[in-house]
Amino acid sequence: MNVVWSEKARTSLADIYDYISQDNPADADKVLEALLLKAESLNDPRVEHPVDPVLNTPKYRYILQ
Repeated sequence: MNVVWSEKARTSLADIYDYISQDNPADADKVLEALLLKAESLNDPRVEHPVDPVLNTPKYRYILQ
């Protein structure tokens, strides 16, 4: 599976980073890294992620937290 970030997702990720970094840049780096690692886990066939129930196709998965 190949993870593809939409423009909206990339913008949201940048907004999250910017918001956190206003108070604590080090924490913003940690959160960004954690989110990127979670997204990359979608590429790992050993990790099972559920099919998105709204789209209901194996092509689209989501991460439970």
